[in-house]
Amino acid sequence: MFTKWGLPESITTDNGPQFTSEQFEEFLAVNGIQHRLTTRYNPQSNGGVERFNRVIKESLKANLADGMTFDKAIQTLLRTYRSTPHSLTGKTPAELMLGRNLRMPFNILKPPVSEPASTQAEAREIERKQQSMKAYTDKRRRAITPKFAIGDWVRVKRPNRKHKLASGVSKPKQIVKKLGSNAFVLDDGTRWNTRRLIASKPGNMNESDWEDTFPFPTSTEDQEQQRAEPRTVRRSQRLRRRPGYLRDYRS
Repeated sequence: MFTKWGLPESITTDNGPQFTSEQFEEFLAVNGIQHRLTTRYNPQSNGGVERFNRVIKESLKANLADGMTFDKAIQTLLRTYRSTPHSLTGKTPAELMLGRNLRMPFNILKPPVSEPASTQAEAREIERKQQSMKAYTDKRRRAITPKFAIGDWVRVKRPNRKHKLASGVSKPKQIVKKLGSNAFVLDDGTRWNTRRLIASKPGNMNESDWEDTFPFPTSTEDQEQQRAEPRTVRRSQRLRRRPGYLRDYRS
């Protein structure tokens, strides 16, 4: 990809080990590429890619339902997407990338008309539409502007817990760096979006104590010991009477 289109100025990835390895970081540093990592458990920080993944899934379902093979469905999807004007830019992805539209079968019936365009005017229009879409989404989701700053203490909402009675938040952590407007780096090196942070005060609780707030048996020996203990079966001491419809029954 780099040999065909050249080196990008920046690249956005998730926190997978293949993207956080020293070899990958060295490759980016040598080629002058800025590396941007998304925050954990927050797919909105890479919304462009996630939205395109949704388009791919929906289009593949429709094409496969029409009886196409998988390879044919992929080719049809890419050809259609690259030749369809985008609602944000008003231009097709092929025109923005190649400077021209792809020649499609429909162009035989209606040849395209080329119009001169201003790059700066297009950039301003794209920025205006992006701000409009952001304002609409923030209003719909009731987004609140974060008020965290470097040095503040926060707790992280846990995406998963060991058991149902375990705490849903982590021990207090301190913010050491700010990334953009909604992402922060904590003192343990992890990156989190503000939607998963809760304001807190400094604490001295150990991580192990916070993880196991309730003493549940976790080791295999404890579980085997519980299973080996004999259980006393308790039976009711009430007087049992034969039902009325069985009074005339003789065994």
